[in-house]
Amino acid sequence: MNYLEINCADYELNGGSVGHSLAGSVFRCTISPVSGDVLGKLDGAARSNGTVRLLFTSETLLLERVKIERLEPMSVRIAGRIVVSSPRRTEQLVSQS
Repeated sequence: MNYLEINCADYELNGGSVGHSLAGSVFRCTISPVSGDVLGKLDGAARSNGTVRLLFTSETLLLERVKIERLEPMSVRIAGRIVVSSPRRTEQLVSQS
């Protein structure tokens, strides 16, 4: 599967929330500071209906139908339908240290 991977430990994350509807569960959050390179990749994922994988300390979220909204020059709100939510394995956490 081809996706953009975002390690949330590299960013300040605010306003994380999960909403539910007939279309499924949607996760929203704001991350900053985001480089121009990452903003470009997020724009590309949103335009191509790509998938974004958000890595948290103990959880991984795979989002589809991603939408982004630039809030400030280095801040972006990400929203997407949760495809997979899974705990991260211990060896994944150790390998990233």
